Amino acid sequence: MLTISDGPAEAPTETAAAPAPGTLTITLKQPVELGPLVFTELKLREPTGAEMIAVDSKRGWAMDIALIALVSGVPEPAVARIGGGDLMKARKFLDHFFE
Repeated sequence: MLTISDGPAEAPTETAAAPAPGTLTITLKQPVELGPLVFTELKLREPTGAEMIAVDSKRGWAMDIALIALVSGVPEPAVARIGGGDLMKARKFLDHFFE
C-alpha cells in the first residue's frame, strides 16, 4: 500500500497492509501432529452463518473446537490437541462474532 501525505514535499512512504479484520493467525506454542501432518499455526477467519448453525447444537469447548476446525481447515482431532492457551486465543477471537 502506498501512502501519500498532503503536507509539505515529503517522499511517499510505503506501509504494510493491515490484516483483514475478520482474520487472525495464531502461531501454536507447540506444534500438533495428526498422522503425517504437523500443524504449526491456526489461520482463523470469520465464520459463515452455515458454520455457526453447524455447531449450534454443541456446547462449551466441544462447540469451540468444532468451530475452530471449520474456520481454520484444521481437522477437529488436531484442534482438540492444541494447547489451552492457544485455544483460548482462538475462542476469544471467535466469541466476538456471537455478540
